[in-house]
Amino acid sequence: MQVFHCIIPANILSLQRYSTAILKPSIINDMRIKHISNSLLFVAAVFALTSCADNDVYNPDNAQTTGDLKVPANFDWTTTRTTTCSIESPVNTQVSIYSDKECKDNQLLAEVFVSKDKATEVGLDLPMTSKAFYVKYPTANGTDIKEVKVNATTRAADYTLKLPETTPEKEFEDATATDYRYMPAKNTYGTILFEDLYPEKGDYDFNDFVAGYNICADLSRGSKENFNDGITITLQIRAIGGSKPYRFGFELTPLQTKYIRDCYEVTSDTDGIGLELITENDNDPAIFVVTGTNKLKDGSFYNTEELSNKKMPVVTCRILRNNKDQPIPSAQIWAIGQDPTLTNFFLQNTSTKEEIHLKGYNVTKLATNADTKFYTSDNFVWGIKVPILIPHAIEKTDFTEIYPKFASWVTSGGTNAQDWYNAYNADKVINPGN
Repeated sequence: MQVFHCIIPANILSLQRYSTAILKPSIINDMRIKHISNSLLFVAAVFALTSCADNDVYNPDNAQTTGDLKVPANFDWTTTRTTTCSIESPVNTQVSIYSDKECKDNQLLAEVFVSKDKATEVGLDLPMTSKAFYVKYPTANGTDIKEVKVNATTRAADYTLKLPETTPEKEFEDATATDYRYMPAKNTYGTILFEDLYPEKGDYDFNDFVAGYNICADLSRGSKENFNDGITITLQIRAIGGSKPYRFGFELTPLQTKYIRDCYEVTSDTDGIGLELITENDNDPAIFVVTGTNKLKDGSFYNTEELSNKKMPVVTCRILRNNKDQPIPSAQIWAIGQDPTLTNFFLQNTSTKEEIHLKGYNVTKLATNADTKFYTSDNFVWGIKVPILIPHAIEKTDFTEIYPKFASWVTSGGTNAQDWYNAYNADKVINPGN
């Protein structure tokens, strides 16, 4: 037997009294009054019941859902801004760039060699919430920090920084320095959240596949070429809330597969979880997919109905330059490290080979669906990327219930509530931690 829990508002219960009051006995007899008023009460009660779902409480002031939002047509759904910093120095030196003035290790964005002969340009992918970034450089007495303020109204901008004339020259072993570039920051995960009902709109809990990501590019500068330079991509599988046979993957768009055949290493801390290079043509961009994630599911889902007791798998792909016949061009390594759009994360349906991407990204050459840029006619998307690690939704919980500022961010086209992911309803999320 099904039980329906409904609250019938007091104004509905008062309809009988109201109808009796407005129908005068001089116009209509008492029996007709009673019949009409009872009919009104019956219709109102039926309406209230049909507004209720099984085991739900009817709430006439129900909050809007993500699907109700009015999304500006030009909203790009990005949470970061692209910034290029050109650094000039009177001597050869090395600087470190941080996202925060505390300059902690997990805020490190880049370590770069700066030549006295030519300005060094560094691409940075900063959170839209950033008001500045911070450059730490050597001094005669240790180090100092320069703040570079960011124009809060500009999504893409270039900045120039000149180091003081008193900057001391730094000595490098074998005349070689190594540059490092991290996204979102050193030893720090960002979060990617996907819906999997493409091309239909989903339920907007954004938990059909949730992964943490970190990218590091390292490159030697100087007279010595180092074939152990390369790219490291680390993924953390955080949740699977979709029932369709999708697996998570990424394409390194500027990097042809021929450069990395037999020149990459995959490590995983979980048996059965790995990465597979699936590109068919050596001249096409390298494409990797995560394998074995179905084994994580308890029933239909993983980490979306309750926190699983299974360890969140971490899988790492280290791509080296050590193919000496045709090593990866150094420009491609550094480009991937500086430009977030060159690592194209997606979901692949293993049955149909359809793909789901973030807005603005193309399908790979292995996809069976057309490239749609992955947004609907009213500018809804199937994926979001956030530059920090965030909790994800309990199954069937709308994103606006979880993140109170999310609706403001979306409807303002990203102008308001740029920090929406920092405040959440703890009762509505799964928070696996770090």
